[in-house]
Amino acid sequence: MAHKAEGSSNLLVNATDHYKEGRFDEAISTFLYALQKMPDSDKALKLFYSVCLKKMKDPRLGSGAMSKIFRKVGSYGKSLTQAQGAFAAHRFEQAMQAAARGMWEDPTNVQGLEIYGKAAAEAGYFNAACYVLENAHKLSLKDVGLMKNLVRVLRAAKRLELGAKYANELARLAPLDDEAVKLASDLAAESTIDKGMYDEKGDFHKSLVEADEQYRLHEELKTARTPEEIEVNIARVKERIRAEPNRISLYMHIGDLYRRVGKFNSARMAYQKGLEKDPNNFEFQARLADVRREMVDVKAAELREQMKKEGENAQLSEEIKALEMESASLALAESVRRVEMHPTDMSLRLDYGRLLVQAGDLNEAIKQFQLARRDARCLRWALIDLGHCYEAKGMFDMAARQYKEALDKLEVMTDEKKEVMYEYAMALEKMGQTEQAHGYYKTLYEEDISFRDVAHRVENYYKKQAAAGSTPADYKENKEEN
Repeated sequence: MAHKAEGSSNLLVNATDHYKEGRFDEAISTFLYALQKMPDSDKALKLFYSVCLKKMKDPRLGSGAMSKIFRKVGSYGKSLTQAQGAFAAHRFEQAMQAAARGMWEDPTNVQGLEIYGKAAAEAGYFNAACYVLENAHKLSLKDVGLMKNLVRVLRAAKRLELGAKYANELARLAPLDDEAVKLASDLAAESTIDKGMYDEKGDFHKSLVEADEQYRLHEELKTARTPEEIEVNIARVKERIRAEPNRISLYMHIGDLYRRVGKFNSARMAYQKGLEKDPNNFEFQARLADVRREMVDVKAAELREQMKKEGENAQLSEEIKALEMESASLALAESVRRVEMHPTDMSLRLDYGRLLVQAGDLNEAIKQFQLARRDARCLRWALIDLGHCYEAKGMFDMAARQYKEALDKLEVMTDEKKEVMYEYAMALEKMGQTEQAHGYYKTLYEEDISFRDVAHRVENYYKKQAAAGSTPADYKENKEEN
């Protein structure tokens, strides 16, 4: 489609109008032309991406319209291959165009979004790169490689405060990844410089030292493996605390070391000291709550060992039960606190919902999972947890719908997809849809014979078929076709 010379804003208006009027070929063509003219406009990308997301659920896209679009822009696999090839050949703007065509077909494909973002960054279009990689991250929260790319691009774009935020998330996600921790340290320091955060004496070097402290402490935690090595590190950190009693990162570090050798009371006191110096520090608050619960769990474990040696004991059983209830209560109370402090963090609502399930409060758990699924980053896990809740309430059809939606979002046969497929098959079987359920069991059998009890289920299914003198329906259909 040829485009007349026109203003960039007009192109976006026209592209949107084409979409609203159902002229999808013209819409994608005009959008691609607009992105070509405005490669670093996050406004253009936001509009394009929002239309891509709406298109996924557009009822006007029947099979005829969809096939027409696919003939125009090619299949997603072809677009992705073209984008990868152009990127490898350092034709970055061409890679962006190919990835944009793929985005039109599937805006939730993380790989395609990441290629667009990387190509945009290589071409120097940092606004575009930041926007696309942030959206990719929302779809795949635990992808360490993707987060590294996002942090690098934010750093290159001089968005240092936001880069530091994501870098800290990255370091928490991959605490033993040297590059991740180094990125967090570097971005913290650079963000400090950017904001001009000098101390009272105007000595900015102290801020740099504090920003880099976590990286060095991380190295010590990683290299200290035996109890003896950890004790040596504890002694070293004590000396540093005596020399620099206001360095709060040291209290967190020594608390973590104490926990590794089972000195939970010492860890609790270290975290409490750090919290006194920084009362609003979320990490100290969280660690303090965790160590309190660990102390209860350790006491319960000791009593279980004692009962193993001494035999059944009614008094010990009651004490263990009371400790287990106390641990669950502490975990639930801390989860409530975290949700109240960060009500928009849906990952915290997922954790809270799971604890509610353990407590037997399925209705409140369902409420938390329903809230969490509004966030694309938590959607898949929220659907699975909802399925478990509905299944526990005997609502197998509703459970099956959640599992199926989650299954549709998992493209590659990972361990997670196997679990969801198995749960879906179980729900179908409980609904009496045996043939359909066994179709999924057979898929799992073909993929991984050792997964759960699928070997037993599938083989037993065929034995029953043989004993009844019948042939599985799918085998009959294949035979008739041949």
